Amino acid sequence: MDQTQKIQQLIEDFLNRDEQVRIPARDELVKFGRDAVRPLLEVLDESQRLGISDDIVTALVQIGTPAVEPLIAALDEDWGWSIQEIVDALAGLGDLRAIQPLITKVLINPKVDMHGAWAFKSFGEPALQALLAVFHDAEHFDEYGRGMVALALCEFDDSRAMETLIATLQDDSPKMRRNAIYALSFSKDSQVVDPIASALDDQNPKVRKSAAMALGHIGGTRAVEHLIGAITDEDVTVRRSVASSLRYCEDKRALESLAAGLKDSDANVRWYCATGLSKIPDIRAFDALFAAFGDEDTKVRIAAAFAAGKIGDSSLIERLIAAFDTEDWRVKYSVIIALGHYRENEVIEFIKQALNAPEYPVRYIAAGMLGGMGELSAVEPLIQVMQDIQQDAPVRQKAIWALGKIGDTQAIPYLMPMLNHADPATSSKAAEALRIMGTPEALLVVEEWERRKNRSI
Repeated sequence: MDQTQKIQQLIEDFLNRDEQVRIPARDELVKFGRDAVRPLLEVLDESQRLGISDDIVTALVQIGTPAVEPLIAALDEDWGWSIQEIVDALAGLGDLRAIQPLITKVLINPKVDMHGAWAFKSFGEPALQALLAVFHDAEHFDEYGRGMVALALCEFDDSRAMETLIATLQDDSPKMRRNAIYALSFSKDSQVVDPIASALDDQNPKVRKSAAMALGHIGGTRAVEHLIGAITDEDVTVRRSVASSLRYCEDKRALESLAAGLKDSDANVRWYCATGLSKIPDIRAFDALFAAFGDEDTKVRIAAAFAAGKIGDSSLIERLIAAFDTEDWRVKYSVIIALGHYRENEVIEFIKQALNAPEYPVRYIAAGMLGGMGELSAVEPLIQVMQDIQQDAPVRQKAIWALGKIGDTQAIPYLMPMLNHADPATSSKAAEALRIMGTPEALLVVEEWERRKNRSI
């Protein structure tokens, strides 16, 4: 058996899921040095599928210096996401010859799927110097490439890298200012918050938007303090980013800003603010949330109702119930969502009564809420809704879903006839509910229903 055959046999053993076969094969491959590099690379995709690609990186690093040139040459090829293993191997080897190829062929190459910014720290000072040189070379490197270099600079815990990026916040190019903000948002140094926040006053709205997004990514006390004052920015895209960032910060100091944002002219801003308030439930926000119950945008009013319900203060129940006395079905719908967070008897009885509301969206959400609560006392009224031939199909189907969710087997005799309903969606919902209940009788009728359905196809 010649060397090529031996390597191929070891490659086959290396792809074995059994470690007792794979690891010895890997160690034997290492002994072939440079000749084993290409065969290992050619099975990268397969090794990823098997979850053993780390073993390839280990083998390449163990091969050492002989693997460096073949790996650098491989950077010219299209490896898709497998490029990460090649980059990891070169970083593990730490050979300085790889720095420039990693910059030009991976980091700043828009055609490569993986930027490899994490790799440069392993090369130390030489890599930092090379990256700084590229970053400052606007004549030979475009804004995209220098932006990717900015990401790599943030991997270094070095004041020169931070000072360079912070200084770039004053660059004439809005794109470069945005690049610096994005890179700094990944820094673990809390000192970057204030410089990024200063960009909230930038004349360019795209830069302000980037700053708002970065502060949301960083989070923390200082970030929130800066964001809450930017909710009134004149540019709607900036306000969206501010509101979105604040909703993730989950900081009660943002309550007033989020509440004010519920009146914004943009539906996305209002939605972000409503979802943000749901993460910091506080009775002080109730009035603002309540005012959004009739919002023209569906997602806003649902989010506002959900946030109001999460406040969970029983003193609000009476006010919510009173608010149901309106001709605006959107407000009624929101009231039911909010009340769905309570378990008081008066609330449950009220939602059961809402099953008789004249508006079908209100009946629909009431049925869904009762099912979500698992409320046993709702079984009978839900059965009545299900059997009502005048009922809208979506409401009937939601009632069936709710019965399945509650799981009370007393509903089984009433669900069985629904398998024969003319509407396929309704019969399918009934079958699903019966499967959930899972009694032998229920499963038997569902099996028979499925046989009949298959014969009719």
